[in-house]
Amino acid sequence: MRRACAMLLMAAAVALVGCEKLGPDHGPPFDSDAPSQTIVRTRIIWSENGAKSAVIQANELVRYPQRDEISLRDSVQVELFDEHGKLVAVVSGEQGIIDDQHRTARVDSGITIRFLGTDEYRASTLTADRARAEDATKRVTAFGNVRIESQTGMTLTTEELLWDGRSRRFTATGFVRITNGTEVEEGEGLDANADLTEWAMVRVRGRSTRPREEVESQLRREARR
Repeated sequence: MRRACAMLLMAAAVALVGCEKLGPDHGPPFDSDAPSQTIVRTRIIWSENGAKSAVIQANELVRYPQRDEISLRDSVQVELFDEHGKLVAVVSGEQGIIDDQHRTARVDSGITIRFLGTDEYRASTLTADRARAEDATKRVTAFGNVRIESQTGMTLTTEELLWDGRSRRFTATGFVRITNGTEVEEGEGLDANADLTEWAMVRVRGRSTRPREEVESQLRREARR
């Protein structure tokens, strides 16, 4: 009798072990596109040769396990500094993407860029549909409905514009319109300084003087786009 009971207990134990090994895994499947880390009110600092070269801020940072990019959300700001540690440009927007490997930051939606001149004052302010800032080259490229207003009263409009933070100059290969009071000049191949007081075009399409009311009306239409 005791031997029979022992055999029954051993059989039951083997059956339980077998069931445990063969039982299904009820854990949730891994989602490769789900965020692996979310940080609130984060600040990223890039440096070069021990000196601060860029500071990136956002109210929310999201990392994804299968992507090389970092998503930025809500009140994104990218500050670029020159090799001497002086601030040259500040890019602000609603959302963006960081490529940490290539040290670039893209800002989309609600973009405003403040450029500083050689005298360390705000020389001009730019708005555009999107922009890309490159830490290594200190360049900012703006795309779509680009509009610059300088503190000297000049206004520039184009579709794509490059800012070189080392020389603190703008360049544009496409069509550009510059308005200074009632004077309007249009052309291509722009090279200009930070406050638009010095500029030149490779191909000038035309110059005109318009009534101030017409110029102001046009500027208002462009600002609403």
